[in-house]
Amino acid sequence: MNLSGDIVHGCHVYPDGYGLVPVAREEGVPLTVTCHGHFLNNFTSLPPGVARQVQQTLNAASHVFCVSKALESVATEIAPDGAVSTVPIGATPKNYPTENRDTLRKSYTVPDDAILVLFCGQFIERKGVSDIIDSLAQFPDESVEYVFVGHGGELQDRLEAAAGDTDTPTSIRIKTGVETATLRDWYAMADLLMLPSYAEGRPTVIYEAMAAETAVLSTRIGGVTEQVQDGETGVLIEPGDQVELVNTLHQLVRDRSTLREMGMDGLNRLVSEGWTWEAYADEIVDIHKELAAIDG
Repeated sequence: MNLSGDIVHGCHVYPDGYGLVPVAREEGVPLTVTCHGHFLNNFTSLPPGVARQVQQTLNAASHVFCVSKALESVATEIAPDGAVSTVPIGATPKNYPTENRDTLRKSYTVPDDAILVLFCGQFIERKGVSDIIDSLAQFPDESVEYVFVGHGGELQDRLEAAAGDTDTPTSIRIKTGVETATLRDWYAMADLLMLPSYAEGRPTVIYEAMAAETAVLSTRIGGVTEQVQDGETGVLIEPGDQVELVNTLHQLVRDRSTLREMGMDGLNRLVSEGWTWEAYADEIVDIHKELAAIDG
């Protein structure tokens, strides 16, 4: 195989990175990999063969990029001799049409006075979707509209059943196969992003909410605590705490001005920290240039 490249990069540590180990070795070029969350967060519970291959990949890589400090710590424990650094991903604020919020709401038939709560991700247990569904029956507030934007998962049928339940007083919309521009519209219209996950790296959806001036309700896990300033850019709760989820929702949706302040503070934090795709790309390129120069 002749790739005529100076670096081989795996966008995920597994299986991408593992599959590229022999390629980098054959080509005689450095291998780098990015760790997003799943395989490191769940390393101790992975099948032994998979765990061994993840460890082999981390040891073989010339550099390991982690999207959060929490993941960097785990990667360093697994491969203590490796070169590991945190390189956060991000979002680009100019891509989110927040200046058209009112016009968009009319276009998407969202009432001006409605509090729009957005979920974005797979409809799966790990994302806390079951907890959200269970909270609907305990949250009889007709001023709240829920929008679930995702791409399937084992809880989609249950979510659709909840949306069609006439005993649920809140409005629920489920959107699948949504194009990027439409997704950004929903972020711009939303008052609150809800992500009560059980495990994450640094979720892209939180960066996107920050870019769209949208407050965040999430859980104290992984890299989320590095993104969200509790009480300032959003609110963090304990994963799996149904009572705290419902109580926190009640408090937040009754204070729109606070949600708006949190959203603005989130945008300011995103910008001040440099959490943008441009900054991410620059840092990746700089490290790749260093590795290529050393190898050359």
